Amino acid sequence: MGNKDVIYTAGGILWKKISGEYKIGLVCRKSFGEKWTLPQGELKDKESWEDAALREIEEEVGVKAKIIKYADTINYKAGETPKVVIYYHMQIAGESMTLLDSDIIRSEWYTPREALDLLAYEEEKELVKGIQFPGSDFMENIRKFSRQFGPVHYIRHLNTKSRVERLEGDLKTTRVELDFAIGKAAGKDDPPAWGVHAMELLDKAEKELQNNNLDLGWKKLHAARRLSIYGMTEEELAGKANTIRIEAKKLNEWRRTAIYTLIGDPDHPVADLNADSLARAAKIRDEYYSNEYYKNRLTQDVFTVLLFSMVICTAGIVLYFFLTDIDNLIIQNDADRSISTLGMVVGVLLFGLLGGSISSLFHIRESSVNNRIPEIISHNFVTVVRVIIGGGSALVIFIFLESELSGLILQDIDLKPANPYTYYALAFVAGFTERLLLKAISSITGKG
Repeated sequence: MGNKDVIYTAGGILWKKISGEYKIGLVCRKSFGEKWTLPQGELKDKESWEDAALREIEEEVGVKAKIIKYADTINYKAGETPKVVIYYHMQIAGESMTLLDSDIIRSEWYTPREALDLLAYEEEKELVKGIQFPGSDFMENIRKFSRQFGPVHYIRHLNTKSRVERLEGDLKTTRVELDFAIGKAAGKDDPPAWGVHAMELLDKAEKELQNNNLDLGWKKLHAARRLSIYGMTEEELAGKANTIRIEAKKLNEWRRTAIYTLIGDPDHPVADLNADSLARAAKIRDEYYSNEYYKNRLTQDVFTVLLFSMVICTAGIVLYFFLTDIDNLIIQNDADRSISTLGMVVGVLLFGLLGGSISSLFHIRESSVNNRIPEIISHNFVTVVRVIIGGGSALVIFIFLESELSGLILQDIDLKPANPYTYYALAFVAGFTERLLLKAISSITGKG
């Protein structure tokens, strides 16, 4: 595809549902020493990244595929030549009549976890680590609905303008810088291959911006910037490397160590610096900032969901007190004790959900300081389940205390409150934390 100072390759993370489980396709190659890799191959003249990826899937796996979305870009050295590979998430769309590539020994389907043990190259292992099928199953539809119509959507909308403006500005300045670098590198000849593909990535980044896919826009912008490294002079490479070494001080330990291994530390820079090592170091840095931004955005999303839940629960409680005769929910006299079951269940559920919401807010605040993305903020669904569990715990406690079982288990101790407010308090602490609940019950029974 023109100048061979960089090898440009497209590939696919090809998904197939087997026995209810999504697996990805791997191929075993002769030319790689019978090693397992993701399907991928070089772009032909005037072939787009997407077309090349689809063609390679057909030739190496023997199926037709459709692209779901962009996955990631990796770069490494093939011998002495820098290689850039763009991967797409794909799904099988039908059988292919194309003859399989003679270099392929066989292809098999594995879960991402199984693929980690088989893949021969660390770059591909990092690519599939922790990935999930990005399709439109039931829960994905729920998440899409939440993103489009839920509270997160409206809060994000308020914050989107500044993020869009920042990405727009960086795209414009990067395009000017690339134009200058390409012109300087090309001279009277055709534009260098790295420049052509860097501009293609900028075009794709602008399309992602137009579609409001800002995360993908940033990824493609960073990939375009890394390609420009292959057009730098030795002096420019040294300056860029020095900047990355300084930035590495802000990163977590393993990323900092990886960068220093590639390009040296500030006190001991690598003498024979090359563009490939610098591009890999830049990718490690970019991934860190992308992960930090992603974690911060997820944290903000979850805070929004929980605050919305807390406001709804609080409003529900206010309305509940307004419409309910609290003093008559539990009537106890010497002869008998009667309780308004429906009225108590509604109140207990509302206070349990409120406790779950507030507990989750505290948990998120503590978890968000970690360098890794905490499990609780990895999914809005997980957050909602945590709140629902709070309401469920409150109902279970209410049913237990009102049942004969409590008397059989805790003989000679009357745990049936005479006041509905005691139930509300227990419901709240049941939703908040089980340890606080045990202390509250112990206090009621006189053992705390």
